[in-house]
Amino acid sequence: MDLDLDLDTSWIENEEKRFSHEMNCKKTHMDSISCVFVYMDQHLSIQKVVKEREPLVTIGSSVGILNSRLLQMIQERRHLGTGMRYKIMSLLNFHVDLEPEEMHDFVYDESNWCKEVSMFNDIIIGPSVFIFHPLHSLYFFLKEDSMVMKPMKSILKTSDSRSTKKFRVLDASNVDFVVHAKSVKSRDSIGKKRTTRKNVDS
Repeated sequence: MDLDLDLDTSWIENEEKRFSHEMNCKKTHMDSISCVFVYMDQHLSIQKVVKEREPLVTIGSSVGILNSRLLQMIQERRHLGTGMRYKIMSLLNFHVDLEPEEMHDFVYDESNWCKEVSMFNDIIIGPSVFIFHPLHSLYFFLKEDSMVMKPMKSILKTSDSRSTKKFRVLDASNVDFVVHAKSVKSRDSIGKKRTTRKNVDS
């Protein structure tokens, strides 16, 4: 009986490349890159880490991420489920750019493979040796935006069920204060007696 088994054989291809001297020593372009979004609070404590893959597009003779797409990614990921907004602090690109003949020195190499890049330019991801492809990543560090204030609760008490006339007075700070009409006297009434029958008879 034939069994239609859906087997994932991609690992076999990867292992064949890994042990192929010709493939390992040839620098190739990647199809996508890992993007890691690190969210931090005001004290730079990590709150959450989100990791995903981003497809790379052709830019000239190389591949990378266009500036327009990069800004879109940052804009789309400025918010978490908590409602807090974040601002980008820095963007780092981890990319091992060793030549094939230098691979044997990788363990002892003290080069800084993680470099800060500008979010306002296209990011070019150069070719590299196959075994380093899984390591290549873009790190987005985002911090809570202290300029975003949570809405403040009104300090005014809610009016009771009694029907009273109200009007609004707008002060210089554009804040509305609700004032009860019966608490305000007109200028004409200041210093005058109320016209009542008692006052007329007197």
